[in-house]
Amino acid sequence: MQELEIISQGIYEDLRQRILYVQQKVQKAVNAGMVQIYWEVGQRVDNACDGKRADYGKEILKYLSIKLTNEFGKAYSLRNLQMMRQFFRAFPNANTLCSQLSWSYYKLLMRVNNIDARNYYGFPQ
Repeated sequence: MQELEIISQGIYEDLRQRILYVQQKVQKAVNAGMVQIYWEVGQRVDNACDGKRADYGKEILKYLSIKLTNEFGKAYSLRNLQMMRQFFRAFPNANTLCSQLSWSYYKLLMRVNNIDARNYYGFPQ
C-alpha cells in the first residue's frame, strides 16, 4: 500500500507542475492579447475622434461603449475606452509594447508624465 501511495504522489506532483506551467502560459497569452486589443481599440477610437468637435467625439465614445459593453462586458465601459485611447497616445508605436507587461501595469505607466521614465519602466531590463 505504501508503494502505491508513493507512486500516486509522484504522478500527482508531476501532473500538478504541468498544470501550473500551462496555466501560467495561458495567463501570459491572454494578458498579451488583452494589451494588444486594448491598444488597437485605443488607436481606432483616437483615429475616429481625432480632429472632430469634442461633442462629436464624446458621442462616438458613448455609442461604442454601449455597443461593446452589451456584447463583451464592462471591460469596454466609457471610462475604459477613454483609458484605451490614452494608452494608444502614451504608446503610439505598437512594436514597442512589451508582451510581458500586464494591462494593470500599463495603466500605472500611463500616469507617469515623464516620457523617458515611462519608457524606461515600460521595458523590463
